Amino acid sequence: MGLFTSRMAKLNNNSVDSDEFIGEFNWENWKQITGWSDSDGIAYIPDETILEKLKVKLKKQNIRFVFFVAEWCGDSHYAAPMVIKLLKLCDITDNRLKLIGVSRDKMSPNIAFQNNIDSIPTLIVQYDDYEFGRIDEYPAVSWEYDILKIVADF
Repeated sequence: MGLFTSRMAKLNNNSVDSDEFIGEFNWENWKQITGWSDSDGIAYIPDETILEKLKVKLKKQNIRFVFFVAEWCGDSHYAAPMVIKLLKLCDITDNRLKLIGVSRDKMSPNIAFQNNIDSIPTLIVQYDDYEFGRIDEYPAVSWEYDILKIVADF
């Protein structure tokens, strides 16, 4: 049983909707309280051509990300390390990324409710603090391609 598979088995059997996992975190704090790791995203290798274009677009400091994840959500366990890896490769720092842990009802914290979060994970791309696009649960093509498509006009 692989690392991801064993974590999923544990998640499905033992995960609870705890206040400990709800609210705003940075990636390091999230890993510490959930036991998640960067190694879960090691196999993810973004398309280099798209990545270079994305890096140029994301140099604008007024592009920010809000990433809604949940400790209880298998899709979050799978996607979060990849998205974090991609954003780090694009030099997105913690001050440009909010990681929000949500409850099973997707209404806690209030920011999830205000942003109409229906699927987890959800990555919202903001420009000057206004939502410009989002990826709900899965990218249509890939994380890098879909984010580039959202920011293409910047």
